[in-house]
Amino acid sequence: MRPYKIAYIIYILIAIPLLWAVAKGQISWVWLLISFVVLFVIFFGGVTQLQWNFFLKSLHHGARDKNEIALTFDDGIQENTEKILKILDDENVRASFYLIGQYAEKFPHIVKEMDEKGHLIGNHSYSHSASFDWKSARFMRNDFEKCNFVLEKIIGRRPLTIRVPYGITNPNVYKALSDSDMVPVGWSLRSFDTNYKKSAPLLRRILRKVKGGDILLLHDKENVTVEILTNVIQELKQRGFTFVRVDQLLSIPDYE
Repeated sequence: MRPYKIAYIIYILIAIPLLWAVAKGQISWVWLLISFVVLFVIFFGGVTQLQWNFFLKSLHHGARDKNEIALTFDDGIQENTEKILKILDDENVRASFYLIGQYAEKFPHIVKEMDEKGHLIGNHSYSHSASFDWKSARFMRNDFEKCNFVLEKIIGRRPLTIRVPYGITNPNVYKALSDSDMVPVGWSLRSFDTNYKKSAPLLRRILRKVKGGDILLLHDKENVTVEILTNVIQELKQRGFTFVRVDQLLSIPDYE
């Protein structure tokens, strides 16, 4: 049973006697309100904190006793994607790209290049719309399947790893993937490259926090990501880290 279902049951078991006590005038209705606020805070955390595995179980890092790191890039395919591919090629590093299907559909030659260079290609939904998290489980399931259809058409294989849009989960995301053979992949080190405008503080943040087994979340649309990528790779190589794909880090299947 998923944690969110357990939380529902616990809340009901607490709320019923509280409601009875309020009706009898034994306690203030404020206690009932407090219990609801606590439940709301827990569920909000479960929605926004992918690492909690509250609704959906995801994999977030590899073995901590190994100096291995997986670089992952979300969204694609953007203006900077080819620049990133060149840097990775120059540094002989293989990474993992979680692609939005509608972008992959427009730039199939770049998707093929990723595949030919040995990078892992994963599912990041077809639409990645701003309202994705409010959609039905059926819509989400169809959207994920549409992305896989596009990617399989381009590279001839169906991706088996997926990163949910925005890292947001809820019961519908769980339902959409519950009967799927795809493995949800999260991250253990979020770079926040979408927030940083200057490369120096972003580089310091990553290098200060990184440790063995990390899955590093980056975005290939950001200029600052291109600016720091070579330095990140070279500095971590000097520290004795090696770079592997997510499927290798987590010992999970890559494609079907």
